Amino acid sequence: TLFLILFETLISYTYCLSMPVPFIPLKFCIIGEDVMLPCNCEMEENIEYLVWQIGEHRVVDAFIKGKRNQDEQDEEFRNRTKLFFKEKKGNCSLQMSLVSIADEHIYTCIYETSSVNQVHVSLQVAANYSRPDLQLLSEPKIEGVAKTYTCTTKGGYPMGKIHWLLNNQALNVTMDARDNITGCYNLSSSLTLKLFKSDVLSCSVENPRL
Repeated sequence: TLFLILFETLISYTYCLSMPVPFIPLKFCIIGEDVMLPCNCEMEENIEYLVWQIGEHRVVDAFIKGKRNQDEQDEEFRNRTKLFFKEKKGNCSLQMSLVSIADEHIYTCIYETSSVNQVHVSLQVAANYSRPDLQLLSEPKIEGVAKTYTCTTKGGYPMGKIHWLLNNQALNVTMDARDNITGCYNLSSSLTLKLFKSDVLSCSVENPRL
């Protein structure tokens, strides 16, 4: 149909325009929360098309010829997105709910008036790690023998790092990181040493995005 031809032409045309991209602003979101991807078209009054997409042809949401169109919408975004353009002219932003790791992409807002305009937004997500759990793995019965301690934390994203401190001095200790079924990380680190009564041993977790 004429509608599909126009729609496909718009997507192909904007893909050709999208390279190179000199600067792409970042938008951060906590996994499981909602995020607003900004696209300001305030100065444009007669917008014919508004399309949010990933890459060349993956449509996140679209507003075509006066109404929202979900026929071409990617299944992963069904019932998770909202456009505000119809209610508030000049606001071409996209709201996305229940954000997950799979939503990390560069998104392109495309709107057409007398020319085709593009706004790019890179979405990065993060998840807080649980409070680090420091435990003594074994309790030797012999006094003065080195003991093994472990520090664990769960459910964070992206991959973080466990830090050990002994009397406020950093220790260089290896770490094991495992990706669980949600895509988040569980971290674990162990060390063996002999502590005296005055020693203070602690561990913490670092998330590079939080």
